[in-house]
Amino acid sequence: MWDDTKAVRELRASGCSTQWPDELKTWMDDVDPSSVQASEWVAMSALSGLSQYQTYMPPDALSSPSASFQGASILSQQYVVLDGHTIHNLELLQNNDNGHGGLGQCWHNSTVTNFGKRLFEE
Repeated sequence: MWDDTKAVRELRASGCSTQWPDELKTWMDDVDPSSVQASEWVAMSALSGLSQYQTYMPPDALSSPSASFQGASILSQQYVVLDGHTIHNLELLQNNDNGHGGLGQCWHNSTVTNFGKRLFEE
């Protein structure tokens, strides 16, 4: 997988860097593509993986470079809200092989006290 610096270089070489959303532009310096801000390296690494994946896709399957990007401060939150597809893909409630030992149920069933179960449910 490309690192964040290579992704920035490749995207700039493709000519679509002028169409980047403002949120992505703020994460890197215009002069030095290796100066991705340390706090945003996770997002840029994800973007680099997506960019590399899209090089293997046919041109008609590519998404618009002006897609919606929004910054999120999920690391400062105490909880994360997950949608139904994410809960299913993470196998929190039920395994994909129709087993009933999903990860969430394993945590819930392995708490030692009732207080632990209540904390997990909240």
